[in-house]
Amino acid sequence: METKYYLNQTTNYQIFVRNHSKEGTFKEVTKDLPRIKELGVDMIQLLPIHPIGKKDRKGTYGSPYSVKDYYKISDDLGTLEDFKELVKETHKLGMKIILDMVFNHTAKDSVVFDEHPEFYYYHDNKPANKLGDWSDVIDLRMDLIPVQDYFINVLAYWLNLGVDGFRFDVASLIPMTFFKRAREKLGEKPIFFAESIHREFTDYILTTNFYVTLDKDLYPTFDSSYNYNTYTALFDFLNGKTNSIKKYISQLLEQEKTFPKTYNKSTTLENHDQKRIAEVCKNELTLKNIVAFSFINKGMAFVYEGEEYKLTHQPELFEKDVIEFKLTDESYYQYIKDLIALKKHPAFLHYDNFLYHDGDDSTIEISFDDIDKKSLHGLFNLSGENHKYHFENGTYYDLISKTNIVVTNNLIELKEPLLLKKI
Repeated sequence: METKYYLNQTTNYQIFVRNHSKEGTFKEVTKDLPRIKELGVDMIQLLPIHPIGKKDRKGTYGSPYSVKDYYKISDDLGTLEDFKELVKETHKLGMKIILDMVFNHTAKDSVVFDEHPEFYYYHDNKPANKLGDWSDVIDLRMDLIPVQDYFINVLAYWLNLGVDGFRFDVASLIPMTFFKRAREKLGEKPIFFAESIHREFTDYILTTNFYVTLDKDLYPTFDSSYNYNTYTALFDFLNGKTNSIKKYISQLLEQEKTFPKTYNKSTTLENHDQKRIAEVCKNELTLKNIVAFSFINKGMAFVYEGEEYKLTHQPELFEKDVIEFKLTDESYYQYIKDLIALKKHPAFLHYDNFLYHDGDDSTIEISFDDIDKKSLHGLFNLSGENHKYHFENGTYYDLISKTNIVVTNNLIELKEPLLLKKI
């Protein structure tokens, strides 16, 4: 499959339609598209938009990941015509739109179960979950060809309505045969974005008799995948559970050695399942550095709606919990805009000669070539305070602050994140 290199320069903006506005509708998202475009975003990703099951529903509104009917839209979000208008306006502004698809399981009262009970996994003669404690859903047998055909047709339906691709929920638990057959049927053009699961969950499943795909084996069928294989090591450091970033760096080095050369990892820091990064990082310097790293690092950038406002509240998944798009830190909002703009730098298209460097306990260092074959060096200080770091003497231009920096005595003063090119 031909690599979609443009995703390396893409910023994906995740939207939970229910909580995006007081009204919680497609129409309100459409109204907000000019702001999202002005932010610099290239693609929007909608959480599942289908009707939610009522049987054993979690919370008042239920989880959008408990799908009742894959061919319909939840009434509270609007009509099919409203959705088509959202797709049209997104494309008119030069952005792509992808949908979240949940094919590992369905709601217990799904129309799929009503029509095809043979599509499901059973335990003790009852439809059940293979893994996890997901009490509002039952698992599909995605290894069966008729089940695969049903959901390939679902994808074709939404592609015919104009969407540009899909984010697949817990894709690691779904047999790769399904995604390969979907590619054969639908072609290479649609974006396939995998929610690959956490490394620790993968390790656990490998001790069972159930199916799991290793992250490195998701390629080339998928264009991008989540960074959950290294997520825990990073957040153990950010949460103060460890005092060194080196475990995270070692996992990144392992990834670079074992994954296909053209792999793309979406550099998500927060999403509907995770805490806001502004809450995790109690220190402003740490926040700015790790966010900059998430944009400059290899792969597709990811913003969860509200992240640009430095919000700390993680919206409820099962309730109505409107995100307050209130600008309280204009400089930070501009900072995110600047990083989204920087992501479009030509050097990010291929990341030639990309390397992770084994630095000190609180610094991430990466390097790759600019289009003129001169090295770019990214330095990200996660200590939360001014920090001296060993670095080669010289005069450098910083692409983030757009200023010159002189290094003497082989030491550089690290505070704000840097992306340096030697002059």
